[in-house]
Amino acid sequence: MNTVLLDCQIYDKLEVDRDTRGVVRSLVETGAIRVIATPMVLDELRRSPFEGFPDWFSVVVEAESATVLDYAPLGMTRLGDGEVYTSHRGQSKKIPDAIIADSANLLADILVSDDRRCRERLKKISTRCKGLDYGEFCEWVRKEIKGAGGGDFYMPKTESASSVYKAAAILRAEERAKLEELVSLVSTALQNERDPKIRQQLEQSLAEAQQALNVDRENP
Repeated sequence: MNTVLLDCQIYDKLEVDRDTRGVVRSLVETGAIRVIATPMVLDELRRSPFEGFPDWFSVVVEAESATVLDYAPLGMTRLGDGEVYTSHRGQSKKIPDAIIADSANLLADILVSDDRRCRERLKKISTRCKGLDYGEFCEWVRKEIKGAGGGDFYMPKTESASSVYKAAAILRAEERAKLEELVSLVSTALQNERDPKIRQQLEQSLAEAQQALNVDRENP
């Protein structure tokens, strides 16, 4: 299973590309790929006309890999050396792009972005994450469908379905554990925070994480 991080502007491209949305949805639903986002991408989408994630396919929110003041809520980052963040940013002021590149290096196999500089820098710096532009991503997902033996909407062969469902069950258990960890981290941060504005952000993050966890528990 490949983990894919979509940059914010890729959602704009997908909005007018129904065919590719359908292919991505099929790959996500069968466990062939996993689409993730970081809090920074989610924040950009909330401030866009989408007002959050479009309901095209499932997207899992992962904590940022680098902690940078004013660029991610407390409790929504993870400990890391931020090596790719530092290398990608260099002397520039493009902090958001650098954080996304660092998160892609830590969390994803593929970063989809039409920012050429971001992709080129990631290629030089990262040994595990590949950068694709939107056109390359469209070609890649269609090759994944063909490789799986499917058409526009891939359904697994009977003999492979059980392994797909087992993998999905394992992934779901891992996601539940991550949600529980996130609730604990945000709760701790909320107890120690005194700034009203940051507390409001934390309370919103905590409510969303608890809601997701409750839904997961109600649908075993």
